[in-house]
Amino acid sequence: MELTKNELYLAFFVALMGFFLYSRSMVLWLDKLTIFQGWLFYNVLWFIIIYVGSRQGFFIYEPKKVPLTQAIGLYLITTAVLMTVNWESGYVQLMTRGNQDMSTVYVQTDDGMSWFYITTYVPGVDVNDCLTNDNCTARILFIVVVPFVLALIGGFLVTGRIHI
Repeated sequence: MELTKNELYLAFFVALMGFFLYSRSMVLWLDKLTIFQGWLFYNVLWFIIIYVGSRQGFFIYEPKKVPLTQAIGLYLITTAVLMTVNWESGYVQLMTRGNQDMSTVYVQTDDGMSWFYITTYVPGVDVNDCLTNDNCTARILFIVVVPFVLALIGGFLVTGRIHI
């Protein structure tokens, strides 16, 4: 097995991202943003990485032939998967500490935003119900229904069954 330039570039790029995105100044800057602003920054950055990386041949094997709709589909599928494994939301804080007191940086992810909007704006959702009921409405909506819808739409975009 031979290491290619693309593999080295990808590894170097990811290392640089870790160096810059986890710097003290970056984390403190993110903490000053609202949940929505931080989420928007995170997702714009994530989409650019997927789209540019795909066009460069890092993620999809035919570089420069990645239609925008496929990149959006890949982004939605990846987002859906990451939502289910990140454990960065008010739900986790509520389950582990019994409260939702945390930095906004902690919830500026897709699962954090999903939890925030569902528990803030969906009528009849009671976060305290999640303390005693594993099948509480908030949990089912934010981490089952939302990823399902994202993955479904993403799959349709990637396979070309729907177009934007």
